[in-house]
Amino acid sequence: SFSGTLTFATDTISSNTDSYAPPVCDVLRLNVTAVCELLGMVGGYDGQKIEIENVGSSSIQVMNNASATPANKFLNPMMPNGVGGNFPIVPNATATYRYNLAKTAWILVASTR
Repeated sequence: SFSGTLTFATDTISSNTDSYAPPVCDVLRLNVTAVCELLGMVGGYDGQKIEIENVGSSSIQVMNNASATPANKFLNPMMPNGVGGNFPIVPNATATYRYNLAKTAWILVASTR
């Protein structure tokens, strides 16, 4: 069970972004103002979890295994067909990622989609 306090932060994104450096938080409220792609995210440590909530008006596509920096990549194994792929976070939806040091990747572990 969880004990403690969740930290929240808000940021805006409007273009394709690799090696995104999010504010330090547990829940990132991302204001997506234009359809775009998120290719990678910095700052992962083993077991770190971040929930990305799209509070914007456009969708963001989290790209599977696409970062130019391998340690910043996303892996999205939870696709409906059971095969990893790009994962859209539509407005008012969330996706939760956990960093896996052995795979050097942010792994999709839950979503509200």
